[in-house]
Amino acid sequence: MTGVSILIALSSTLLFLYNSGYIEEWFNKRAFQYLEKQTGLNITYQNSTWAKALSKGVFYLKNVTVIRPEPVPPQENWCIFELSIDKIRLKISPLWFILGRGWVKEMKVQGVRGVVDRRTEWKDPSWKPRNWPIFWGDFHFTNVVVQDCHFTLYFPEASQRAVSVFIEVLKCPRIRRRYLLYDVICSTRIDGVFDGCRLAYRELHPERQNEGREMMLRIYGLGVDLLSKNASGPLGWMTEGEMDMEVQVMLPTDVERVNNIHFNFFTRLNRVVLSPSLFDQEIDYISNAIALPIARYFNAYKRSIQLSSQMQLPKEHFDRSWSLADIEFWDAMSEAISDSLTDVYNKNRPTSIKEWWQYIWKTITA
Repeated sequence: MTGVSILIALSSTLLFLYNSGYIEEWFNKRAFQYLEKQTGLNITYQNSTWAKALSKGVFYLKNVTVIRPEPVPPQENWCIFELSIDKIRLKISPLWFILGRGWVKEMKVQGVRGVVDRRTEWKDPSWKPRNWPIFWGDFHFTNVVVQDCHFTLYFPEASQRAVSVFIEVLKCPRIRRRYLLYDVICSTRIDGVFDGCRLAYRELHPERQNEGREMMLRIYGLGVDLLSKNASGPLGWMTEGEMDMEVQVMLPTDVERVNNIHFNFFTRLNRVVLSPSLFDQEIDYISNAIALPIARYFNAYKRSIQLSSQMQLPKEHFDRSWSLADIEFWDAMSEAISDSLTDVYNKNRPTSIKEWWQYIWKTITA
């Protein structure tokens, strides 16, 4: 049989399989087996449709259900998902799979509703994200878009209230399983609402990307209880009030050439109330002896407090991290903001007799 005959026979076979729907079914099955294995989720869908040009490798899934129920027997450390999705657009690439990056190259998700329940989670101090194994074929998307995503988030602490999260649009040029959190931080745009507060994440100077990327997260009116729940020091003493926050993230052009990722916080505390514990064992960077004076000072001037603080995290913390807790972000932010509060107090605390009388009067009338 000549090469031309073989090519004609192969083309005829592929055409027959395509017309019979076998190829569509095979790719659908492989794609979902891959996604379920990578995420640990149970994924079902009502119907799927391939794009007219099969060579593009694009197909659409409608009425998708994503579930991660509590296992049997129950496990102590488990996050539960119950999500419904209107439409998912996937681009499949056999070449991408051969390169070890998984079947799915691009993904667009629209119309997400449901619940993310973390109340059965707990933090194991002995576990580190770097303990996760790395496998050939771990997902590596070149383009991810999420639109109209609305879900209720329950935190691991049973005493912490649930919050509503709405993502109007998220655009990310790359999502990798190994560096998922870092790639999300590198998103070009995130717009949404968190606990009723408008959230926006933008690149400040896109024309200067050769010098590194400067990103800015803005969120205003956030309840301090969401940040102070597990914080230590002055940030952990806050029981009432709101916070306006701008977070500047400095992303290097070549992450391999830097040791740390830098964050700058510009914070305004509004109507905050500080209630420190006299026997707080977690305070290691501030003396208990000045805890009450700091609290009294800020309670007296609680209408508006402006803070500026900085922190940096080693780039190694982002390796295989999927959440801010994995990179120890909350601990570092708590220390940075608490240090800023202490600095403001030290610079403005009363020193003369007149200032002390003014301070006492404000404390009484606050």
